[in-house]
Order: sequence, then structure tokens, then C-alpha cells
Amino acid sequence: MNHMVYLFLLDFNMPTILFAEYLSHDLPYKLSSDDVFITSGCTQAIDVALAMLARPGANILLQWPGFPIYELCAAFRSLEVRHYDLLPEKGFEADLNAIEALADQNTVALVIINPGNPCGNLYSYQHLKKIAETAEKLKFLVIADGVYGHLAFGRNPFVPMGSFGHCSSSYPWYSFKEAAVPGILEQTDEVFFKRTINIQKQTSDICCDRIKEIPLYLLPAQMKLNLLLLEDISDDIDFSFKLAREESVIILPG
Repeated sequence: MNHMVYLFLLDFNMPTILFAEYLSHDLPYKLSSDDVFITSGCTQAIDVALAMLARPGANILLQWPGFPIYELCAAFRSLEVRHYDLLPEKGFEADLNAIEALADQNTVALVIINPGNPCGNLYSYQHLKKIAETAEKLKFLVIADGVYGHLAFGRNPFVPMGSFGHCSSSYPWYSFKEAAVPGILEQTDEVFFKRTINIQKQTSDICCDRIKEIPLYLLPAQMKLNLLLLEDISDDIDFSFKLAREESVIILPG
């Protein structure tokens, strides 16, 4: 299982060699156009990946909390879903002990979302290496969803899971015009990306600073409610509905 399969999500049928060359910049080896599979949108890419792995009795390991489209596509392909926890006290690292306990001879893949959705975590090189070693030991593939790889900021740099080999990776990309792709990939000034990340970090900091003024337990990209401080609130779903109805603020219950 040493062949890499990269799922590029695009709206048009564009030359795969452009994206193979672009992605190779972040990897210790060079990809060819045969390593790129083009799909239409994120959901189709996830579905294609799971469809290739589905077989009677197979199961897939998904993180919790996680991106729900994986569960929907797994159900459509009759793949059993087994959830492993992310550990908030460890920066939402994957619970490797849980992964080993859940996996069996019918486990076909482990999904890793890094940078994290919805938790906002960014895994270190060391933790990703442990995940790769666990997958190698247990003999299943890794579907590494790196959709936010170029929008990451924080202490850890983004490390593509493909750096460790023996895994399948999903890197979503979008474009409106085929002729624009070479210019987007080859001529976009680095200042543009830095400015985008800086704006996101500034707005994130503003949001976090405001939330810290409220007596809530703050996690990366999440808040933990202390129900003892809230009147007539039963759980996170109740809180979300009432906040939307009373203050027109929309949040997602955990």
C-alpha cells in the first residue's frame, strides 16, 4: 500500500499535471498526473474515497467531533462507522489508544482532518507520525483531509499527512475558470496568502477575546457551557435555539 491517491476537488476537468506539480512542493517525493483524481466538490470526493474502500462487513474510523459528511457518505456506502475521540486536554489530538481498540481485520481506513474541523486544532509533526505508525501497524489506509492546510496559523506549522506515505489524502480546491488555474497556482503572490491568514487570525482573536468576557469554558473553535450559570437552559441544542431566536446569533451545537 505504498501508492498515494490524491483527490483534488474541482469544478471543471482541468489538467491534473498542474496539481500534481503544485502538491509535490510540500512532499518529499514527486507526484505524477496519475496520482490525481478530480471530482466535483467536497462531498463527491469523500464519497469516491469511501466507495473505493466499501465492501461487505467493512468499517471506517471517524473522529468525534468531526465533519458529518463522512458519516453520511459511509452510510450511503454501507460502511460501518466507529468513532474515536479527540482529546481536548491534549489540543484535540486523536486518541491513539481508542483507535487501536476500535480497529479490527475489517477496518479499511482512518479519517484524519488536519487542520481540524470543527475543533480548529493543528497537529504537530510528532503526532501525525504516531498516527501514521499506528495505521502501518494495524494495516489500514489513512484518508487525510487537509482542506484548510494553507489557512493554518498558530504554533505548529501545517504538515501534510502525505509526508509519511502509505496514505490517501484529500486536498480540496475550487476554480471558476480553467484558463485561470496556471496563474492561480504559479503566479499568486505570497503576500496574498499571508494577508488572508493575518485577517483570519485577527478576527479569530477578536472573537476569542469577546467570548472570554463571558463565564464560559473556551476551547479552540468551541465553547463549553456551564449550565449551572444559565437559567432555563437544558443543553447545547436548547442554548443554540434560544440564542438564535432571542439574539439572532447562529451557532452550531457541539
